[in-house]
Amino acid sequence: MTSIWLCPAALWVSALTIPAQQPATAQSGEWMNCFAVVAGKDCTVDGSVIVAHNEDSTTNAPVHHWKVAAAEHKAGTTRTLLEGGSIPYASKTLGYIWNQMPGLKYSDTYFNERGVAVVTNACKSREKQPDLTDGGITLLLRRVVGARATSARHGIEIATELLGQFGYGDSGRCLTVADSKEAWILNMVHGKHWAAARVPDDKCAVIANHFSIHRVDPNDKENFLLSPGLIEHAKKRGWYDAERDGAFDFATVYGGDRARKHASNIRRAWRANNLLGADKIDEAWLQPTFIKPKRKVSTQDLMGILRDHYEGTDYDKSLGYSLSSPNANGVTICARGTSFSTVFQLRSDKPAAIGAVMWIAMGRPDASIYVPWYAGITAIPPGYSSGTSSDAEELHMDATFKSLGSPTLLAAVNDYQRRLDLVYGAQFERMDQARDAIEAHWFATQDAFEAKALKVHANSPASANALLTAYTKRLQAHASEVMAGWAASLPATEEASTPGRR
Repeated sequence: MTSIWLCPAALWVSALTIPAQQPATAQSGEWMNCFAVVAGKDCTVDGSVIVAHNEDSTTNAPVHHWKVAAAEHKAGTTRTLLEGGSIPYASKTLGYIWNQMPGLKYSDTYFNERGVAVVTNACKSREKQPDLTDGGITLLLRRVVGARATSARHGIEIATELLGQFGYGDSGRCLTVADSKEAWILNMVHGKHWAAARVPDDKCAVIANHFSIHRVDPNDKENFLLSPGLIEHAKKRGWYDAERDGAFDFATVYGGDRARKHASNIRRAWRANNLLGADKIDEAWLQPTFIKPKRKVSTQDLMGILRDHYEGTDYDKSLGYSLSSPNANGVTICARGTSFSTVFQLRSDKPAAIGAVMWIAMGRPDASIYVPWYAGITAIPPGYSSGTSSDAEELHMDATFKSLGSPTLLAAVNDYQRRLDLVYGAQFERMDQARDAIEAHWFATQDAFEAKALKVHANSPASANALLTAYTKRLQAHASEVMAGWAASLPATEEASTPGRR
């Protein structure tokens, strides 16, 4: 990598002073939120369970990253839900990384010290008469799972117990919970109905913003979990009739009609399924819940999918970046509104502190660098959070806290990406090459670093965690420095001519 990409951090921060001429697109009725791909352990090159997720909540929304420490709680201590009810604290909660978006109920990601990852996608249901207790549960469902779950299945059991008690307080959502051995997807309907499916070890699941669990087997408790009375409720509401409709299809019966038919959902799922799948998948509503990949996939493969804008297809309106930024293509997998991106590499052959890694890209993944954050880290790299995690938990929905905006480094990322979109075709190729070289080097040296960490861990897990924390801090600082160089190399907005200038 040449020195053109290296630059003092001050230049990175100074990017904030350049006015954004092209604001990030806000979410709207035509802008679906989030995208995920899950790979079972038998279809990955290293035997890991992989969860790849783009959080699409716009770059106008603040983002903070926290490390919440493990804690013990007095008996009788309760946590109040946003909607009005309360639940008791567990006697002990796990430490976890929390990717927080203040003021938003549905946009946080959790990754705990046991290597359990928790992400969600918006999925509208058709339910307009939900059965709710105390207003239902929304924001804290994920946090409770992240703080308590010792495995993926345990996380689903926690979530479904809460859904049975309170009901889900919004239209619908898909919760994905994964560990180093398996992953589950949970389609939650407004109220107290849901369906959960285990991702087969030899298959992948693609999740856009509509329910994707189709056929379910109520008798197969190892691979499916269903809310009590799920099929009977659908019959009573007139949504399902066996003679009329044939075999019960959860997503068809309970999914919101607009979400099912929305072109962005169908197309993003179609694109990812065809990038992965051995068989061609049609661009239609009924795509498979799980697909067999054409070959074993890697963490890098799933990063590539999260960076996709339909390049090489008729849907690439930028014509190979010659006309405009590909992030102006509409709702692509990587989109102008992507807030941050995570790829969880979860391996069972090492202690969770070392074997579970969250590769995180700040802002859009096409223009950012994925950095490995290990489950065992004890602190977040500097510049990516402000204040304390306890304040963040208490003030998550507070307007004043939200108005503080993103930490300086994250705000600079967003400003850089907005300016890059103005000259994408002229500037992106060299950034793309530099980004790929950095990530390739980190993957190539991953085994050697982890072997060192394992030796330290054998004698002192605490010392190993300190090593992991220092390593993550160093790599994130390098990524920030490189991206600062990219920002400095971009012309000021008034210098930009046509977006595709070469």
